[in-house]
Amino acid sequence: MNTQKTTVDWLRFRTQTQPLEVLEALRPMFGDLGQHMKLCHLDRGILGFQRGATINVADMPLGRMDYGGESQRGWVRVDITGKGCEWVTQWDELEGLEKLPGAELRRLDVALTTWDGEVNHAQVVQAHTDGRFVTRGRPPSMRQITSSDPRAGKTCEIGQREKSDKFMRCYEKGFELAAKFASRTPGTLTHIDGKKVEDIYRCEVEFKATGSEIPWEV
Repeated sequence: MNTQKTTVDWLRFRTQTQPLEVLEALRPMFGDLGQHMKLCHLDRGILGFQRGATINVADMPLGRMDYGGESQRGWVRVDITGKGCEWVTQWDELEGLEKLPGAELRRLDVALTTWDGEVNHAQVVQAHTDGRFVTRGRPPSMRQITSSDPRAGKTCEIGQREKSDKFMRCYEKGFELAAKFASRTPGTLTHIDGKKVEDIYRCEVEFKATGSEIPWEV
């Protein structure tokens, strides 16, 4: 049975401390797996950072850390990817990150997958028409992505990803999952975990600290 609940699908934060202190603060979030976490250093960092490292368990990357460089003024930048977030078992331990010097959330993706048709493409389009995505100011724009192939799935993108504090993506997750299994499963896949492919739908909200802070309580 699939439990309907929200999940964190991306975590980005920054802090003004040492990389190894950040790694120690991350360990409790990953339960027993945390003791095996390590930094695998890269040749260089990104976005102006002098140094970079992946955050690994054995050969499996959970995210990356970038640090160093005079222009970065002591900041350490950490990204835990969606795949990495799947391995978090103790989200309450996020308090350890919040207590790091100068710690700030910079990006947080929250997702909800429904399995029994509770949400669908038509409902999202109607919700936008009804103004239900307006939080302040003008209504956010919505882009629909469709295909002549019905099994390609439909997607709604609400807001401007690069410029907004909030960006939402809603799509027919079942068709995406079915496409991944297609190469291994003969014939047309109609159900996943006992659920109809067309009934599996995902909503994702991307929060970014572009013009306002993301509170740790979120």
